Amino acid sequence: MVTRLSIVIPCLRGAEQSEETLISVLQNRPEDCEILVPHALPYDDPYHLDGEVNFLHVEARPTLVDLVNAAVEHAEGDVIHTLSCGIQVEEGWTTEALVHFADPKVGAVAPMVVQADQPTRIESLGAGYTRGGLRYRVGHNQPLPRRHKLADQIVGPTLAAGFYARELVDALGGFAEEVGDELADIDLALSLAELGFRTAFEPACKVNAHGDLEGGKRTSALSRGRQLERLFLRHAAARGGIWAVLAHPLGIAADTWHDLPGLAAAFKLLGRFVASWEFGTIQAYKQRMAEAADYLAHEPTLEEARRMLEAEAPARLVPQMQPLSRKAA
Repeated sequence: MVTRLSIVIPCLRGAEQSEETLISVLQNRPEDCEILVPHALPYDDPYHLDGEVNFLHVEARPTLVDLVNAAVEHAEGDVIHTLSCGIQVEEGWTTEALVHFADPKVGAVAPMVVQADQPTRIESLGAGYTRGGLRYRVGHNQPLPRRHKLADQIVGPTLAAGFYARELVDALGGFAEEVGDELADIDLALSLAELGFRTAFEPACKVNAHGDLEGGKRTSALSRGRQLERLFLRHAAARGGIWAVLAHPLGIAADTWHDLPGLAAAFKLLGRFVASWEFGTIQAYKQRMAEAADYLAHEPTLEEARRMLEAEAPARLVPQMQPLSRKAA
């Protein structure tokens, strides 16, 4: 039987950093799930969890997005659930979140992430996006009672804690490496919205965050500027068109203000300028979206469905997938 849920815990600094998160998941895991831990450094599994946990060593200095995409390639679940190291879960945390996927128009579910040391404060309700092109954590550091007023700002879950329909992630080719670790979640959420799918917020799915969960691989200010501008150019037309273009200078000014004084602001602006001339990158994204829309609109014939089932049959007989290395792009 195909696994219903694939829980992915990516570890950039070695699988040891996942131990507290992994323990809480193993203690409270739902039935019919698999746990995958993609990691960047060698790990000798001192607790002998092989068989319960699929450790995937990803070589060639991967990014956080590389790790998640590698796990998605190996996952067998219908739903992908990402959890950052530093998050702890409680019994039954996935139950209400998974119910939303009975609606075929739900592409993702955002759980409620609270601060472990201040349980009445929100760490994040999900990822939001301004018309001017800035991604932010909805509700960050706000009191918990405000969650009802903030829920409308959620565009998608954060990569730190999110549920995603596997078929849709596959259709989009995984999380986009070209926008970087910090923006990959909002990019995927915006792409899902453009394809006609929505994100549901589930406050009954509560997880606890220990420390800052926004820790992807550090990039230079130049690279960061390019990633921000790529994100904006990919989604400006669908997120307001001319109004997004008019708001964009204000977004750039607000983002630049945080880097002043210093050279980082200048390099980030240079990165934005360079990205604004990357026509091939934007065209490739449009092509990917068109292919995803065609793929999702195509309903298989009975003969195609039979062939797919025959192809999947051998995989269902394998109790544990073997970890494979994935070379980062």
